[in-house]
Amino acid sequence: MFFVKQIIRRMLLNRTINQFARQIIKPVFKIIPDKFVYNLGMTVVGRFSVELPDGKYLIMESDGGDGVANVLGWAGFRGYEYETTKIFYDLVSTKKVDVFFDVGANTGYYTLLAGVANNKCQVLAFEPVLQGFSYLKRNILLNNLSNATAICSAVTNFDGDVELYVPQCEDEGVPVSATTSKDFSVLETKITVPAITLDFFVNKNKIYKVDLIKIDTERTEHNVIRGSKNIIKQYKPIIICEVLKGIQTERLLESLLSDLGYKYYWITDKWLIKCDNIKCDSTLKFVNYLFCNKEKQNIISKYITK
Repeated sequence: MFFVKQIIRRMLLNRTINQFARQIIKPVFKIIPDKFVYNLGMTVVGRFSVELPDGKYLIMESDGGDGVANVLGWAGFRGYEYETTKIFYDLVSTKKVDVFFDVGANTGYYTLLAGVANNKCQVLAFEPVLQGFSYLKRNILLNNLSNATAICSAVTNFDGDVELYVPQCEDEGVPVSATTSKDFSVLETKITVPAITLDFFVNKNKIYKVDLIKIDTERTEHNVIRGSKNIIKQYKPIIICEVLKGIQTERLLESLLSDLGYKYYWITDKWLIKCDNIKCDSTLKFVNYLFCNKEKQNIISKYITK
């Protein structure tokens, strides 16, 4: 399988071959799981568009190193975290979100979704890894998103500098699982990057409200929430959060969020399932949760499985 993957990847790094292949066989990839695209090494080289549920389009460009773009370029909107993005896009496009924080933005897919869905929404995207940050900035420019701003920083529970552990990627691709949690990956490089709390950022930049936060920081999501407790208490944002198995990760999230008056909803292909506890999906098929304050249950009620 490894050699097949390498052969396919080398062929598809040729821009002409890549564009031709996408035109011919792309429809097939709209009906298969995104992990299959990953496993085959089906890369995207060049610029492409993704049609969104309301008929709008977002644009991305890749040299083959953006894993998220590789899936979207072949499988479209349904190809990457569809169970989450369909709820996310509806929330933002219905104009219920004026300010969105994308924490762990990587190359910017959620940033682009929010910026394109609602041009009145202020989008703040945080990405500490330079490779991902450069893609993020380029994708924002490609879509002419004057409402989106990229910040090259980690988000955690203190302000200053932090050690970031960046996994080694094949073929110099963009790392998708950099973290401030040591030993998350076997092969990793340690770098020092700026770190901020969302409480500090909001206060410094005089941001008047926060409606939605997406957190994907590879087992350190609880630290992001720790550094955001003041704005969470004040603005009660909806939080979309990845939950992976870690040392007390689920317990720490529960402790923080229950004190803040939040309920837990597991995001699955059956929409939102209300949970008494936060538990990582051992199959890693559905790894995202939606956390909602009890005062804002009416906003998400239509997504909840009865």
